[in-house]
Amino acid sequence: MFLLCSLMLGTILSSGFMSAGAEDLANTNATFYNNAQVRAADPHVLYDKASGYYYAYSTDGASRGYRFGIYRSADLTTWEALNGAIPSDDPNTWANDWFWAPECYYNENNGYYYLFYSGRMTNTTDVESHFGSFANGIKFEEACKTGVAVSRSPEGPFMNITKAPIDYYPYDPDYYDVNQLMDAAQMLPPATQALGQTAPKGVYLPFIDANVFFDDNGDIYLYYSRNAYRNWVWDTDLGKYIEESNIYAVKLTTDWWNTDGEPVMPKIDPASRDANKPAGDTSGKRMDGFTPIINYGMQKQSWENGHVNDYVDYSGTKKNRRWAEGSTTMKFYYNQNGERKSKYYIVYSCNNFENQFYGEGYATADSPLGPWTKYEGNPIV
Repeated sequence: MFLLCSLMLGTILSSGFMSAGAEDLANTNATFYNNAQVRAADPHVLYDKASGYYYAYSTDGASRGYRFGIYRSADLTTWEALNGAIPSDDPNTWANDWFWAPECYYNENNGYYYLFYSGRMTNTTDVESHFGSFANGIKFEEACKTGVAVSRSPEGPFMNITKAPIDYYPYDPDYYDVNQLMDAAQMLPPATQALGQTAPKGVYLPFIDANVFFDDNGDIYLYYSRNAYRNWVWDTDLGKYIEESNIYAVKLTTDWWNTDGEPVMPKIDPASRDANKPAGDTSGKRMDGFTPIINYGMQKQSWENGHVNDYVDYSGTKKNRRWAEGSTTMKFYYNQNGERKSKYYIVYSCNNFENQFYGEGYATADSPLGPWTKYEGNPIV
């Protein structure tokens, strides 16, 4: 995809929330198209007050020896490619591949820029320590988590704070892990829901596309996309399992951000730690909680169904899937009968870039963790 196809969204979303001074902007229908011909998947834009530049961080576009592209612009029209964000030889590298979706935030408290990103672990020991071991020799294919690197400059280099992802183990105790009933190819789930419900229950969630939302009341939230892998959801209308990626969130503590000292890793709110551990569990393993934000079942919209027949359409080489990924959360203020009120918005993508229905939708809520209501006119892009 080309960089910043929707600059209006990109510049608004980079700030994390909208203050009262942005009310006029929220009520305008102004748009701008810059025709930028820069390849940059998963872009995130940060406006840096110190330099006066906009910085776009992307999955691709890095020079040799770096991960994640960085592009700089003074006007959101002409973009200059810089070397890249994280040196490939960073000694604290914890992931092996699938370095995706970087997002950068400036911390005025200590002067550091924080880069959140997704990565996948392929080392068996690392995978099993984060996602457990599985029966029948089935490997956990999409062992993705979120890392954090920091720099004194928006242009990098960024270095990982520690040789580990964020200390977070989201666990779904109610999920029937139907992958453990499937053959080695892992392409075709059980034909009936009844058969799927004979599978073992409980699975650790791989996740990507981290987005950090800083509410103006001081609270901080991490939004992310649960990988479609190992998330087969029974569709009663279609009468079959669809492998879905859904958007979830967890509240973070604030001490890691509200410090003038050296950077430390973000931490989840204590209330979420082991929140999904079944009663009587004595395994000693972490089983952390999460809040569902966006999924198909909460409010079914047909545009999200671009890939639900891929297994047949592609002769068994692709899974039947739905995607809800790449979210960004923000907050707008508005006046209603002279009273100042606020509304939370989340923008997200659905389907795959290979599909004509690949696009973006949005939903609204009265609080960061919802409940969320999808816009009836989705998709908007």
